[in-house]
Amino acid sequence: MSDRKRVFVSAGEYSGNVYVASVIRDLANRYPQLQFEGIGGTELAQSGVKILHNSDQWGSIGVIEALKRWKLLLVNRGICTYLEQTRPDLLLLADYPGFNMPLARKAKSLGIPSVYLFPPRKFARDSTRVQDAAKNITRVAAEFEPTFKTYQEAGARVDFVG
Repeated sequence: MSDRKRVFVSAGEYSGNVYVASVIRDLANRYPQLQFEGIGGTELAQSGVKILHNSDQWGSIGVIEALKRWKLLLVNRGICTYLEQTRPDLLLLADYPGFNMPLARKAKSLGIPSVYLFPPRKFARDSTRVQDAAKNITRVAAEFEPTFKTYQEAGARVDFVG
């Protein structure tokens, strides 16, 4: 049995890829026993993440663009099954809430802890979404103070990371 800890990463947009890639590099330097795999683009691949699905072309703006990416529903379902089968030690999510929140819910149901970097700010306008996130995400890393306060008020375990 390997003593390596497995981290599943999911970043669907360019900004999340860039941000998380720097986090992955830092984690890999500090904790060489960590093994990273998941969903991301070129930046994550270059940081040492074994990419299962490349998300370089996933970003979208608006409803029509999002509808063009209906195949992502199948990818999401497949990743939920993958999480169930492989049981990583941690789920590390970045932005992309339409894709990542189902993964967070699945991880919670499986007892897999999750950390959400760049939590969705649009949730701040919808208290039911913030409550859902607070209930299903183990730890939130908020990069903006208003986001931190929103998640804190919702009862999430949240840290302000700036």
